[in-house]
Amino acid sequence: MCVCLRGRRPLNARERDSVDLPSFDLCSQQAAWLRGARSRLLRRAQIERREVIVELGAGWGIVANEWCVRTGRRVTALDRRPRPTGIDLHSHVDWLVGRAEELPLADRSVDLVFAQFTMMWLDAARAIAEITRVLAPGGVLAVIEPDYGGLMEYPEEIATRQIWMDGLRRAGADPCVGRKLPMLFASAGLRVETRFPDRYELARPARLDLLAELHLTVDERRQIDGIRDRLDGQHDISVAHLPLWMVLGVKASE
Repeated sequence: MCVCLRGRRPLNARERDSVDLPSFDLCSQQAAWLRGARSRLLRRAQIERREVIVELGAGWGIVANEWCVRTGRRVTALDRRPRPTGIDLHSHVDWLVGRAEELPLADRSVDLVFAQFTMMWLDAARAIAEITRVLAPGGVLAVIEPDYGGLMEYPEEIATRQIWMDGLRRAGADPCVGRKLPMLFASAGLRVETRFPDRYELARPARLDLLAELHLTVDERRQIDGIRDRLDGQHDISVAHLPLWMVLGVKASE
């Protein structure tokens, strides 16, 4: 997730915990953009067979709500922040405050862990090791993560790749986490399967709203304003393709 930041130096883990989420509306839009990829990945993870389900980095609880409606099952929404106020959560959503690097869950107690745009904000190696600990034999870790290092944009006048890379790094995120995940999963002892979305989504002006949530320099904000002007009326023919890594990791059965 993108966050509002005060300083320009990279933030440590404690400082990242104190920053704000993007607005509910922006998070809802992002969740909607990812719905197709999320559905395909979770079908592959056989979500219908999973009893104990955890979402990491639940944020506003948008995806957890979606699952409860779809499956009728209980879902544990884990986030480092308390349960959001003013938002209606499904009665089957159990909110749990905790960090992915130190999960407040018992060994071998979870059938499915899911995260989207979350690993980029974590110590990914530590988080994956912790997730592997809590997965039951045959359990699955399923993630959707971006790789801004591969962001493709055209024409060049609308390019935001470097702004994303610099802004995310200042925020303490890893903008290229996607490409690293298969090796990190394998190093944790998980059997790895990697997929990519099978369709191209049109560039949306709202991606600039998410980018603007980062703490940016005056020059970067000036560049974004110029890009907005260029996109006016032609966003449906401009190219802005962000590679998404859809990675499954299966814990060995015993």
